[in-house]
Amino acid sequence: MNKNFKIFSGRASLIGDTIMFLPALNYLETKYPNSYKIFPISKKTSQSAPLFINHPLIDKIYVLEEEESLSVQDMKLIKGCDLAINPFPNHPDVKDWYNYYNCIEETIRMAGINLKEFNSLPVDLKKPKLEKWFKINKNEKTIAIWPFANYGIDNNRNPTVEWWQDLLKILDKEYKILHFGATAEPNLGENLNNYYNLTNLSFFEMVKITLGCEFSIGTDSGSSWVIGAYGFPQINLILKNSPNHIKNFTAFSPENYLNNKIDLIGLDGRNSIIKENVIESIKKLINK
Repeated sequence: MNKNFKIFSGRASLIGDTIMFLPALNYLETKYPNSYKIFPISKKTSQSAPLFINHPLIDKIYVLEEEESLSVQDMKLIKGCDLAINPFPNHPDVKDWYNYYNCIEETIRMAGINLKEFNSLPVDLKKPKLEKWFKINKNEKTIAIWPFANYGIDNNRNPTVEWWQDLLKILDKEYKILHFGATAEPNLGENLNNYYNLTNLSFFEMVKITLGCEFSIGTDSGSSWVIGAYGFPQINLILKNSPNHIKNFTAFSPENYLNNKIDLIGLDGRNSIIKENVIESIKKLINK
């Protein structure tokens, strides 16, 4: 195969979805060596486009014309390709897929790729990886928090405001705290000395500043998937909140390219992750 063989391949709904799809590019490259790969992202998440610059298996970053659908022009491009994968797929069969597969595996299944063949790849090729082509400014004794999932909407995927406020009171004694996420998120820094809300910045700027911190604390959101794809030290707060989720509780945990992460699982409500365990995890992470 060569660059004349064009593949339209990606998952375009949300930022996390696009990151979860990156390992599929490794599979496609083994199947169709040196093929020309067009990587679609939705107009809704176009702010994530700079993340994919210099990725060795993305020849063209393509922003779809619609927010979360395919336009006539998009379809014209797809028809001109030799192979196309639906960027807005449905889950193939099992409703409670998270009891059996993790997010990467489910993304592979949704793409119509044979999971057994994908799992035969080397371990490092089954994890998302992004290229750090930009400059990073280091900030010592500084941590990044991405405290809320689902674009800042208060929900069962993250601890409550009160839980975060209690944790930050502890961290404020030792670290400068940079709060990233959606502008709609509540301010968590009342009565704190070293808290800075930077949710007004662009997503790409927030990611760059995060990578200059000592570590990051987040949820199962797209931001944590991005951070993990850079192999950055992270603590993931994962809450059980899906219907009939009875096993495989790390299914939603963001992957980390360098295994530079600690997952803390809450099985009994939004505040079921013990704050003292977060503090202990920080010590383990920075001493790795």
